[in-house]
Amino acid sequence: MTAAPPFRILVVDDEAPQRELLAGFLVKQGYEVVPAVSGAEGLGRLQRETFDLILTDHRMPQMSGLDLLKAAREINPEVPVVVMTAYGSVEQAVAAMKAGAYDYLGKPIDLDDLLHRIGKVRERQQLLAEVRALREDLRGRYRLEGIIGESGAMQEVLGVVRRVAPSTATVLIQGESGTG
Repeated sequence: MTAAPPFRILVVDDEAPQRELLAGFLVKQGYEVVPAVSGAEGLGRLQRETFDLILTDHRMPQMSGLDLLKAAREINPEVPVVVMTAYGSVEQAVAAMKAGAYDYLGKPIDLDDLLHRIGKVRERQQLLAEVRALREDLRGRYRLEGIIGESGAMQEVLGVVRRVAPSTATVLIQGESGTG
């Protein structure tokens, strides 16, 4: 059994002490951390590399954390983004969550709270991976290729089944008794 790849975190903060504190702490906790000094640098890294989590400051020159969040959503809609700020308000938190942030943290960062939230992100990602694997297993188990039917009517029924299969709609297919 191979070891799981390291959990990669992109830390974006224009304030060097904060960025270095977070990066150093997270590395000691066993995470692979990539620091970025600006939203633009973080965005460049995100375009070239994959990350399991993005921690970004809200207020940064040129590109804010919310701008980075929106750009990250276009590149990889599944990567969770946690927005951090020293100037937190309810309005900012709501705006970040509406833009797709996974979470919102006030500064100074409580490191134990940060670890707890990262743990929640990891749990969520594991659950999503399990759901994907189960769905793939179900698709393989209930393939339409095993259904035999060459008639035009049967092909039409199979076409309907293929179209509605991804939805949650309830479908009733009727036919004469004894026809399969």
